[in-house]
Amino acid sequence: MAMATNLNLDLPPAELREMILEQIRVRRKLAMEFNDRALMLLTEGDGLYSTFAVNMAKRQKLHNAVIWEKLRPVEIEKLLKSGIDREAYMDTDYEWRRKFFDERTN
Repeated sequence: MAMATNLNLDLPPAELREMILEQIRVRRKLAMEFNDRALMLLTEGDGLYSTFAVNMAKRQKLHNAVIWEKLRPVEIEKLLKSGIDREAYMDTDYEWRRKFFDERTN
């Protein structure tokens, strides 16, 4: 079990390579997020977990306001034309997504 992976070894080499590269990308992103959260816990507020949890809840509320599902169809079309699909959008940082929403015209 310790040697088991979630790789589909029955895939053709090119598809297996893509699967491996995607897993590397996702794991790097997760590692960076863990690092960011650890830094937040150590540097923001009073160092208490309860303060950290409250700050994280506030941060999550901000992030939820700029998710792909909140985009208008015309905005999705604009992003897709520029080469940014849902996955690429999710890989952008909060500040980029916030700016995109802030530039909206009513």
